Amino acid sequence: MHGNDGPLQINKSVKHGSRGPTDFLHAANSLCIPTTTGLQDGLPDSIGYEYANSTITHEGKRHDAATAYIHPKLRDDKHPNLHVLCETKVSRILFDGKKRAVGVELSSNGPAFDGAMNGGAVTTIKARRLVVASCGAIGSPLLLERSGLGSLEVLKKAFVPMVSDLPGVGAEYQDHNYVPWAYKTNGNSDDALNDFWRGQITTEDAEAKGLLAFSGCDLHGKLRPTVEEVKTLGPAFEAAWEKDFADKPGKPLMLAAAASTADPTLPPAQYFSASHYTAYPYSRGKVHITGPSLQDPIDFETGFFTDEHDLDLKKAVWAYKKTREIMRRTSMYRGEAPEEHPRFPAGSAAGLYHGENSLISQGKVQSLLYNAEDDKAIEQRLRERIATTWHSLGTCPMKPRELGGVVDQKLNVYGVRGLKVIDLSIPPMNVGANTQITAYTIGEKGADIIIKELGVCDTAANGITI
Repeated sequence: MHGNDGPLQINKSVKHGSRGPTDFLHAANSLCIPTTTGLQDGLPDSIGYEYANSTITHEGKRHDAATAYIHPKLRDDKHPNLHVLCETKVSRILFDGKKRAVGVELSSNGPAFDGAMNGGAVTTIKARRLVVASCGAIGSPLLLERSGLGSLEVLKKAFVPMVSDLPGVGAEYQDHNYVPWAYKTNGNSDDALNDFWRGQITTEDAEAKGLLAFSGCDLHGKLRPTVEEVKTLGPAFEAAWEKDFADKPGKPLMLAAAASTADPTLPPAQYFSASHYTAYPYSRGKVHITGPSLQDPIDFETGFFTDEHDLDLKKAVWAYKKTREIMRRTSMYRGEAPEEHPRFPAGSAAGLYHGENSLISQGKVQSLLYNAEDDKAIEQRLRERIATTWHSLGTCPMKPRELGGVVDQKLNVYGVRGLKVIDLSIPPMNVGANTQITAYTIGEKGADIIIKELGVCDTAANGITI
């Protein structure tokens, strides 16, 4: 499914926690959550946990967009028309009287750059044929708005003259909102990253143990509730489930991860984390400018847990209970880290555990029962701890303009010419996966579109000049 060539290589991590992941998988299996091998290959009906894939070379080195796509071309002496300006900010896109993009305005963060840019001075770079914005789900909508592309109301308040009225710019921010939960274990420093992240072992010792080749994230998961569990989440959730999930058995309600590490600010101990994040959020946020300058504050709201019927919150409550039950059935489990978990009422049957031995060794494992007060405690802690996965998207969506779209199927920005957006701001809905590969796919497809439209190829003689 991942192919055999190309600039990126995808492999299983070269290092995993030696006991924790296996223990966790066995516990998940005991709750009828399978161990799978097709989760990250896009195979249908693939639900459960498996060992995480990573963009790691066959030699065990991590790589990314820069090391896979950019650095080789900067070093091969075959692309003299490729220039990378570091420590540089793009303030706006320039248009001529016919609303064609003709260049960009930018400034250097630091001292003079190759004698062409003075530190802090504004410089203009002209474009003969095309400008491509690829600033991400946060940066691209802000760049478009500073350039006069966006909602008339937003632009008017920010004192930016309008070039194209596009209410969809920055209006539907989405993310895989995420919460990690740490559990105490009987592991050791060879088994996890806890001691290394806290600085309790040296880099040299960590390298000798193979920990520097280890991200800490052992397992990825895709989770769906049972029919009985769906019924406990209320009629609004049942309706959403029937509409969006029931007839799609491979579509996850929640994404999950399990890691041989935890927040290094927790009290010294060995931890294993079970995390969850909503795959397809119903909540929406926003990101807008408040003025024409890069220095002006940003009007940014994540929108986490703001959907009308609290569907995203209900998902997270269910996922907390489910992943907690998995951990309670592991042999490494020694209780919850109280600094992260809900503050259940005194005497609650769902209260936190702390012990020298696992529950499973004592024969005491049974599913917890939560009452209404317990659920409120979980909801409160979720609202306090909800965080980003850095999977932001949807702020310049590809869909019809009348439905709030910003770009068309060829990535052209509506209402102007010679301008495309090619990044994670264009997906109109989220994806049931880490968005890294989605970003690379959009980049490669966007490059194909440009090459076809401009009639050029990736050579020194015929390269694209921006």
